[in-house]
Amino acid sequence: MNSDRSQLNCLVLSDQQEHHKRVSGWLGVSKRVGSVTSVNDDISLCKHLSVATADICIMIVENREQALPACILRHPQMPVLVLTVGGKTGKLLQWLQQGATDVVSLKKTAAAQHAISRLIDQCTLQQRQRYMETRTRQLEQEVAYLKSMLQSDKRSFALSASNDTTHDSLLQLESDLRQTERPLIENVVAKQQARDEATGLPARRSVLRRFQSLLQADIKPPKFTAMLVRILTSNSTEERRSPHTKSAAKTVQDLTLYRAASALQKSMGADSIIGRVNQNALLLIQSSGSDTVSRNAANQVRETLGSLGGLIDGETDVRINTMTLPSKSRFTANDVVARLEAR
Repeated sequence: MNSDRSQLNCLVLSDQQEHHKRVSGWLGVSKRVGSVTSVNDDISLCKHLSVATADICIMIVENREQALPACILRHPQMPVLVLTVGGKTGKLLQWLQQGATDVVSLKKTAAAQHAISRLIDQCTLQQRQRYMETRTRQLEQEVAYLKSMLQSDKRSFALSASNDTTHDSLLQLESDLRQTERPLIENVVAKQQARDEATGLPARRSVLRRFQSLLQADIKPPKFTAMLVRILTSNSTEERRSPHTKSAAKTVQDLTLYRAASALQKSMGADSIIGRVNQNALLLIQSSGSDTVSRNAANQVRETLGSLGGLIDGETDVRINTMTLPSKSRFTANDVVARLEAR
């Protein structure tokens, strides 16, 4: 891993130079990518991983039925994006069971670039979180050490003539640590927890808090529509025979919601609110001056998500429940979401 915490090391596998150049160009756009290493076969990939680390691995495959090299499974923390040269990607569940994180057709340029950006965002966030967790532990150790010094006999301190550290200065140092760095770390962690890790959308508690403030506001137009959008893939209801299959099916559901949310955010107005409220549902809130506008909003969501059917793996069932409310409503955000979920 690059010594600069903001930089990522990426590994690209392809036997075609043109694909290397294309994907490396996409990666090079991001300032968070520090290096891009290219390999042209499975043996070279495994050799590289045996002596170096990669934050992201991108594999460009010609055959959608192609098996991933076994060495990928020895690096479960490394995200692996599969880009298929053909228009079809094959079943996502099969790729996930081999150790892939996501699979997209290389022909769908926007989708491939979006998938790469998502992995870069996730890896950067995980790096920052690991740093914050490490720094928090270090800070706690420093504070504990200071406390032990404060509680011990001053005569035990080995103070030189050039170091006139006193009891008061130690107290001040502990106070400075608590008032500066610790609140900063806690603030970053709180912001991370406010978002759903899989989709990057506001998590349930966060979106309900924003929804509640909207319910209590005196806004114009005086009505708005809350929509609960359930997106169920064929893997959402099928029998899961093992923990690994269950985990892979959940990843399929996460990716489905991620792609649906990406499509909706492009079509929704800037004043709209969208967040993830449970494993297979998104909450959308849009202002609406009339019931007709509310119906049109629901139809727009259906049209936007209609193309998702079968995009991930098998059938994709989209169900939308709506509720139109006035501002200064007597309902709470929890009341509204509970009513929508019960339908």
